[in-house]
Amino acid sequence: MDKEEARASLRVLLSVALADGKLDIDEKRVLDLVARQEYEEDEPPSSRFEDSRDVDRALRVIRSPEARSMTWKAALAIATVDRHCSKKEHAILERIHSALVPDEPAPAVAIAEAKYDERFEAIRAEVERATAAFLKSLGRGGTAVSQAEYEQRATELAEEKTKLYAKAMSLPPPAR
Repeated sequence: MDKEEARASLRVLLSVALADGKLDIDEKRVLDLVARQEYEEDEPPSSRFEDSRDVDRALRVIRSPEARSMTWKAALAIATVDRHCSKKEHAILERIHSALVPDEPAPAVAIAEAKYDERFEAIRAEVERATAAFLKSLGRGGTAVSQAEYEQRATELAEEKTKLYAKAMSLPPPAR
């Protein structure tokens, strides 16, 4: 995927994430995951979440089969990661599906949403277990952990969550 397609894909994905009026932490984590998969090292991180305007124009930029597939899968992941695909998210998914997967019938959107929601249900359980283990580790021994130790554990938890989301989206975990 070239940079132009990657940027367009992220614009599309951001529009899905913001469709319900808020960007929750899990949606941001999926966006980060996709951005790290597809962007080169020199891409400024702040540009990832700047622009969700003109989704149709962005969809026209996404031409390669790889970019189309990745964008469609990631859009489904973002729409279902928070346990609820809103009507607005569904409407954007239908536009994305029509533009990127035109050979599949329209009912495929609802089927794909259900499939990704089911996939994420198992991942959400793993994320909750990892989070509970993290919290439990902070309370061991009855003494407070140092700031550095807390930050290390929090970083490890964030990395674990990223790996789990990558697993749900069938993407390899990012190398960095």
